Amino acid sequence: MRVAIAAIIAAASVAAAAGIILYQMNIPSSQAEAGNADLNSNASQLQSQVRAMNLSDTTYLKAKATVNGFVVYTDVAATPAQQIKGLDIKDHLDENQGMLFVFDHEMQQAFWMKGMKFPIDIIWLDSNGRVVHIENSLPPCPPLPGFCPTYSPGANSLYVLEVTSGFAQKHGVMSGTQIQLQLLPRN
Repeated sequence: MRVAIAAIIAAASVAAAAGIILYQMNIPSSQAEAGNADLNSNASQLQSQVRAMNLSDTTYLKAKATVNGFVVYTDVAATPAQQIKGLDIKDHLDENQGMLFVFDHEMQQAFWMKGMKFPIDIIWLDSNGRVVHIENSLPPCPPLPGFCPTYSPGANSLYVLEVTSGFAQKHGVMSGTQIQLQLLPRN
């Protein structure tokens, strides 16, 4: 489980109060076709592009994150179910692989390592793709029931990038680093 439960409850409550189903938006066919095109976007546009697509909990979008010239290909965790699972669905990551979490709005997104099988770096980004916080080499939570710490930034974030342990240090990622995000074509 990756996303703070409070964020999921808040999103579900807002959706229920508004009488809508999250991520089941009807969009004109021209916009749906644009979802299949190579979407060159900056970080501020990525969130709205993801939200305009009709996503299921089992189909992950793909994106690339360019970090100081190095390209990371990511699965996009956009629905609450995908965000809860996070990287629990993977047994390992290569250096050029990751997961990009795309949230509905900026807030202090909290994460934990429950269910993880390997250590990772977690990088929080604002709506413009600037790094606002990094946690390095976080180990999985112990397999036995007990305390599993949560990690959150001191600033709001709209995106969170999870990468292999040691990535941030190796690639010179620090607060203020600009990460370019691009949604890739749907298959």
